[in-house]
Amino acid sequence: MKRDSYSLRSRANVKIDTTRILFWFLTIDLFFLPYFSFMAVTISAPIMALWVIFHFKDYLRGKESYAMFVLIVTMVMSTIIGFLWDSSSLRFVTDARTTVLRFFQYILCFGYYFFFKSFFIKKRIEISKIILAFTAWVAIFAVLFMLFPREYAELKFYLNPADNHTRRYLAHQVYYRFNYLWTDPNNIAYLLDGLIFFYVLEDNNSMKNKIIVSTLALISILATASIGGLIILLAVFLYMFLKWVKSSGQLKIRSIGVIFGAAIIALLVLYFTNLGAYINESLVERIVTRFYKYDELSNFSGGRINDLVISLNYLNPLFLVIGSGKEGFTLENGHIYWTCMYGLPSYIAFMYIVFGKFYYVKWLKYVWIFPFFVAFTINIAIGEFKWMVILLMLVAYSRYYGLHNKVSL
Repeated sequence: MKRDSYSLRSRANVKIDTTRILFWFLTIDLFFLPYFSFMAVTISAPIMALWVIFHFKDYLRGKESYAMFVLIVTMVMSTIIGFLWDSSSLRFVTDARTTVLRFFQYILCFGYYFFFKSFFIKKRIEISKIILAFTAWVAIFAVLFMLFPREYAELKFYLNPADNHTRRYLAHQVYYRFNYLWTDPNNIAYLLDGLIFFYVLEDNNSMKNKIIVSTLALISILATASIGGLIILLAVFLYMFLKWVKSSGQLKIRSIGVIFGAAIIALLVLYFTNLGAYINESLVERIVTRFYKYDELSNFSGGRINDLVISLNYLNPLFLVIGSGKEGFTLENGHIYWTCMYGLPSYIAFMYIVFGKFYYVKWLKYVWIFPFFVAFTINIAIGEFKWMVILLMLVAYSRYYGLHNKVSL
């Protein structure tokens, strides 16, 4: 009887860590699950919306408080103006529904940021393990895409009918590029670039795991046929190589032998098996085709320079104060996109919150954000819900992980 009584008291004293449960629910949703079938937002969005309602005061606390106040005010005013702004003369029309949805989407994204901020201040999580698992998960989908592109597209469209890229492929309108469970191939490529950079900068991660993560990401980025993604990946690899040389003092004979041996094995496998022919047909030709497309247009920026020049003609003096609430000004440039949509003050606040380096964060631990900044500059990217939230998750981790009682928050 006493034993039973003790067991009941022990169970009563067990506290359920709801914050940690919510963290893992959000993380699994962000990294591993598809979007809602009817809209490209996370499955956890309704839960996060409730969290925002009960924790909205967190938006106006801490180092981001003033910037967040400016951001919210300008976004609200711009959204109201959006109902009055005639977008018929712009490059593409943004209806009132899209104006409202974008407002709530970005407000919700910042809700994820403030949740992760409060979580990382108090809790400890090895985010590197999440990145390792995620790159492996994406690589599995990339291999399935390479082996069975049509079947993969049909499954993808079933899971996410909001994916326009897959819809156009199934309608024979475009050649297919791997976009994971997301909507845009470039966005997943840039995200993997940023995650690799983040991972290799973590000193606690072994060189073996860094090579594994990089190899898995390489497979996926090749499948996306993203030229920008591949260029940034090569830059990350160069950084890893130079850091390796610097840390070891010199290239050891054994290290050279390992690299040379791996290269020989890879060449033999590619030459004497069907794998080489398949990679050439399914991946290399896609990438080469995109290069030729840029060459024919005499624009190796993929049209992004032209997009910037054209979008500048749509700038309005009003944007020095407030935005239009509309998206139809640019197709690629995130800086123009946010400025025209919500105004210059909002843009400055946005850049501080999303990309700003806080004084106590070392530059060497923050350069991982470079691929994300490039993606925002040449591909907007923040329209991809999960891309923006994962970026904000990493930003919150870099700024606040383990900093409780160490800095003024």
